[in-house]
Amino acid sequence: MGRRDRLPGPDAAAPAGRQRRLRPAPPQPHRGHAGLPDRARPGRRQRADHGGRDRPGHRVPPPRPRSARPRHGSAAAAARPCPPLRPRSARPRHGDAPTAAWPCPPPRPGLLARVTGAHRPRGGQAHQLGDIPWGSQERLHYQASDGLDLDGLLVLPVGKTREDGPFRLVTLVHGGPYDRWTDDLQLHWVPSAQWFAHQGIASFLPNPRGGLGHGHEFAAAVAGRVGQEEWHDIETGIDLLIAQNIADPDRLGIAGWSHGGFMAAWATTRTDRFKAALVGAGISDWPRQVATGEWGAFEAALGDSPEHSPITYADRIRTPLLIVHGADDTNVPVEQAELLHRAVEHSELIIYPGEGHSLRKREHRLDLLNRARRLFAKL
Repeated sequence: MGRRDRLPGPDAAAPAGRQRRLRPAPPQPHRGHAGLPDRARPGRRQRADHGGRDRPGHRVPPPRPRSARPRHGSAAAAARPCPPLRPRSARPRHGDAPTAAWPCPPPRPGLLARVTGAHRPRGGQAHQLGDIPWGSQERLHYQASDGLDLDGLLVLPVGKTREDGPFRLVTLVHGGPYDRWTDDLQLHWVPSAQWFAHQGIASFLPNPRGGLGHGHEFAAAVAGRVGQEEWHDIETGIDLLIAQNIADPDRLGIAGWSHGGFMAAWATTRTDRFKAALVGAGISDWPRQVATGEWGAFEAALGDSPEHSPITYADRIRTPLLIVHGADDTNVPVEQAELLHRAVEHSELIIYPGEGHSLRKREHRLDLLNRARRLFAKL
């Protein structure tokens, strides 16, 4: 049996090593597994949380007059390059008047990467980051095996270019699944691309079907088929990065939180190509999740059968797993992590006391980042 650690609570004396407990902690309400909000608490202002990232409010500039917008197909439009995504402070909120957007060429087969600057830190507390260098970040466009247009991001190690490859590569799967990676600064408490860039590791951030930004049909494609085509979308992107000599096929890892945690576990039941995997707050048994999870009725629309569950195929898993979970998670109960840990001998389980579906305490976030660094340093 692999190692199972429960970090000490805030009132415990600082130990020299890790404490281990086998008793489950009492539940505490927290945010929804698929990007849904917490149950409202009296007197508490709720904030949207995407994969564990708190998003501040947005301010929206007035829309550009129609007369100033180039029409699709005009010479002016064709001459203008696709702009980088707007900084968060300038992105419209739901219900606001839309702002102008220049038409972009449709994606073609293969990876069409474009270096952008939208991910640079700006506003807020960005000045505290000083002159820290960041890994080169590119937008990717490619096609799935069935021809569906997909996109994502590639973040290279600090100071490196594509020509310096192949690199160790960690695939980071977003939560939701109704979420998406956007071209902003990928530095978060969930093990993130710019964090790995400083460890000399490249990151692939795919936006497989099931996420937002491509319409209802794209988002609904995973209903009742969780982990199916969306996994092939991710694997196709990895194969293209290997073919372009960016990713080293013998030094691959995968990580994710919430739905991304499920996908990281699921991936290890589909292939042995990953040398390490981080499963954060992920589902391992869908029928049990439907029965006990806070959003069980919603989860049932994604998967309600053992055939969708990583635990069903646990005997196939050869990849070392780092399984992390909040003790008080009522969205994806901690038993999901315990089941997977008991089924996979070469796994380590870390349970954070007092935490729900997202980690809130600074010491726990730092602990998770450092564990991820050590895990993928072995690639």
